[in-house]
Amino acid sequence: MNMKSETSSNFVFISYAKRDVKQAKAIYDVLTSGGVSCWMDKENLRIGDDWQQEITEAIQACEMFLACLSKQAVDHRGFFQTELRTAYEAWKRVPSGRSYLAPVRLDDCEVPAEIERVHYVDFFAADGPGRLRRDVLDRIAPGLPAARLREALEHIRLGRLDEAHSILLELKKAVDDGNPDLRLRTLYDISCVHSLAAERLTTRARERAQQLDKAVEHLRQWFKLGKRGAWASTGRTAENEIYRLGGDADLRCVLAARRSDITSIFGKLASALPAKPPQRPNRGGGIGGCLLLSHRISTPNGLIAMGEVRPGTELTSYLADGSAISARALRTYSTRHTECVVINRTIMVTASQSLFEATNRPIRARDLQRGVCLRAPDGRSLLVESIDRVRGHFEVATLTTDDPTHNFACPELVYGNAKYK
Repeated sequence: MNMKSETSSNFVFISYAKRDVKQAKAIYDVLTSGGVSCWMDKENLRIGDDWQQEITEAIQACEMFLACLSKQAVDHRGFFQTELRTAYEAWKRVPSGRSYLAPVRLDDCEVPAEIERVHYVDFFAADGPGRLRRDVLDRIAPGLPAARLREALEHIRLGRLDEAHSILLELKKAVDDGNPDLRLRTLYDISCVHSLAAERLTTRARERAQQLDKAVEHLRQWFKLGKRGAWASTGRTAENEIYRLGGDADLRCVLAARRSDITSIFGKLASALPAKPPQRPNRGGGIGGCLLLSHRISTPNGLIAMGEVRPGTELTSYLADGSAISARALRTYSTRHTECVVINRTIMVTASQSLFEATNRPIRARDLQRGVCLRAPDGRSLLVESIDRVRGHFEVATLTTDDPTHNFACPELVYGNAKYK
């Protein structure tokens, strides 16, 4: 049964009269372009299906029943009226306070008395399509755009740039400035896709230039949105964001080929860019750690956020015997991950981050188990009581130091760059 494939996630049932099929399909396209899973007979029914049974079961299983109302639909007798009655009965069983039945007017028609107390959206209004998409996302899938962003990043990591680009363009249409953090990340990741695509086109100069143009344009949109208040609303600063961008290996092609264009976008803030475009973080004293930008690490002068570390920043490093020394950061790099490990509900690190057991044996965060004792600063240890894996779109920083240990610390744990066989 086709409907069953939809029951694993929230979906919207689109009900309409046959005469309104074109407008119903337009609604279907508006919602699915924003990542909303929809059920519509023209799209979901397959040859041989018992269509009445499929429709009835989909109405009963859906998270939201979207009734497309028009003068023709309201006044005309047909299966649309049967669907409305089925949905009305299902609505009676929905817990109070939860949205289920959602009228959408296709023209200036009367709303049936049974559902006239339910607020409707006028799809035919100038802001109708955008408003409908926002309302549905807010009601049934507030986390769906973020999940789609993570999916796009997974495609980027696997080199599937076309798939990533398709998702990101959908998100760009669906996510407005009312969600500044998600919009910033979307614009940024689109720039990364175009920069990586340009990097592949070494012998096709014209196509390469087009990809670089698009990368620069999306960085322009990213910067404009951030400066307009989006960074401030998410607790970020322009200087830190530009510095992070300058260390992102996914952008190294556009940073090298179009540096003058990028510096002209940033103006005086371009001074926050690292002097050289990023490379793969495999040089210098060694790679030491991959933590969230907001993660606070120890320095001789107190704690600072990982995202505030700069070349020359002094960090507190711990040797095997537990003694503390000072190490200088040589360079920092930026990247994005789709999975993190949360230790004891409070400490979040990337799955590949190197930690130490209390016996100084190195261990990756992904290999942790409950009951393990991890090394903490000053010879202390931390018992791992819980481990959770979380999926998302995480901005992280990697750094190199001038000390062979490459270890550093937060108040709870010692991190490092141990060698693994």
